[in-house]
Amino acid sequence: MNRYIFLTAIAVICFANVTLAQGDNSDPALLTVKSEENKLEFTAGGRLTADVAGYRSDFTALKSGAAISDARIRASFKYGKLYLYSDFDFTGGKFSQKDLYLRYNLAEGDGGTHSLKAGFYADPASMGYNTSRYQYHFISRAAPTQAFVTGRQLGATYKFYNKYTLLDQGVFAENKYNNQAAGYQGFTLAGRWLFKALNADDLTLHVGAAARYAKMNTGWVENNIFHQSQSFGSSLETSVDASDQFLHVDLPWASSNVNVSGELMFCADKFFARGEYIWKYVGKTRPDDELLEAQLGSAGSAGTVEAYRTLHPIRNNSFSGAYVELGYLLLGNRYSYSDEMGVLNGMNDNNALELVARYSYVNLNDVNKGEYFLRSSKKFYPCEITYDAAQATGNNEYYFDYPIPSTSVPGGKAHLVTLGLNYTFNKYVKLMAEYKRSFVEHYYYDLDRNIHAAQLKMMFSF
Repeated sequence: MNRYIFLTAIAVICFANVTLAQGDNSDPALLTVKSEENKLEFTAGGRLTADVAGYRSDFTALKSGAAISDARIRASFKYGKLYLYSDFDFTGGKFSQKDLYLRYNLAEGDGGTHSLKAGFYADPASMGYNTSRYQYHFISRAAPTQAFVTGRQLGATYKFYNKYTLLDQGVFAENKYNNQAAGYQGFTLAGRWLFKALNADDLTLHVGAAARYAKMNTGWVENNIFHQSQSFGSSLETSVDASDQFLHVDLPWASSNVNVSGELMFCADKFFARGEYIWKYVGKTRPDDELLEAQLGSAGSAGTVEAYRTLHPIRNNSFSGAYVELGYLLLGNRYSYSDEMGVLNGMNDNNALELVARYSYVNLNDVNKGEYFLRSSKKFYPCEITYDAAQATGNNEYYFDYPIPSTSVPGGKAHLVTLGLNYTFNKYVKLMAEYKRSFVEHYYYDLDRNIHAAQLKMMFSF
């Protein structure tokens, strides 16, 4: 693929009246080819990031070490109001598709920019996920963003932005290749809307909201019954051991979900503050008639749909999380803001140094009030036998989950505090250092409370 990009660039150079220039500070590129006469621009570049981290935990060991966390090549083509962008990942020696989209600006001017965009890219319903990796001020995205935001999808959006507002909304497909085992492809409706109360070169304040609705229709067939589920989680904001063992949920029969979020950002020359709150609701549907028929004749089987639902309860779930981030520029010109994306730009000045801090919180527990978790069986029990009944059985720790099992979800909870120092050698090379302390609460890992991490990231963009 590198060969094709190179040949394309050579062809443009040979057959057009071109000027060569390095990419601007907001988008470093190895090669930029411009033809002013034909309003054509071609760029090619790549990115490589390497991480090293050491962890210390109370009980469950995390894997300290080093890893290549990102390896990509990218190319873009612009002609007038038309813009094509592609980004492909080779991390871990495996090819995967990242961004691949086409954008057309319908109108541009002082009143604002209207654009249509179609392809494979991040849906707009999150400030955190619409901040690209090279714009990071932390080694990884905040845990609530990792846990609740789906990320890239195949779809189309309409965006309007100017100095005062940003309106970005669209529709997306659940599965970009439509290659699910069974079922038909689901869809997502997503949007993000900002009001820029202040917007000057040296001072920006925006408030915003976002929402996302997803209808999931893909799944698999087992014993002639169509099944659906959803799983999501987050690492402890680290890339070397990116396991989500402390923050993870599996939700059988999940068929839809709703994300609602609010955000706030303040940006001055030398200081920024931003935060986001995300609430997630997961709806479930189950083919009880078919499941009832499949279990007839077995021991303890139900005879009616109502009885089956009593014996096998199901309920919807909700989760939440939030983060607040602060940054102070010790060396460098100033922070800058992207009107088009509604995010803080990356720190790309030569010899720039910044101090950052973050607090994030995520709760993937949805536990019924009054239920009891028994560590020996790693299960929740919906009710506890009274003291008299327990005495009669001769077992003071006797609990039961028959005939009604628990519907509690023990996905884990964490408070994470980060202090970081970032140094930009130039717009192509960055070094990021962090100390992180995670306060975890998980029913399955009750011996773990405090996890410490010291980590470094070296990022090259070219």
